[in-house]
Amino acid sequence: MPAQPCWPCLASARHGHRPRLALLPDLPTAAEAGLAGFEFTGWFAVMAPAGTSKEITARIYSDVQTALAQPDMKRYLAEQGMTASVSAPGKPGNDIVSESARWSALVKRRQINVN
Repeated sequence: MPAQPCWPCLASARHGHRPRLALLPDLPTAAEAGLAGFEFTGWFAVMAPAGTSKEITARIYSDVQTALAQPDMKRYLAEQGMTASVSAPGKPGNDIVSESARWSALVKRRQINVN
């Protein structure tokens, strides 16, 4: 999939200090583009309702790990410029709390409003 590097791609697809994407090797990281300290990570999570049994949570966790380890899935994600990692059950909830606080502070500091 040929892609044309552009500023929105940089802003939405690159982490601040991480290695360049194999899919877009000529696209500089945010740090290389002069945005020192910029950090953005997009992620997806599989969630279950509060109170879900540990047995079911463990099964979902295991099934997700198995699915993401499949060569076809790895290849598909790589074609999208993504890499997979599986966090321990409960960690995404902590990430949501910390990311919400981080972005809420930025929105408040920059006085960003929805029109």
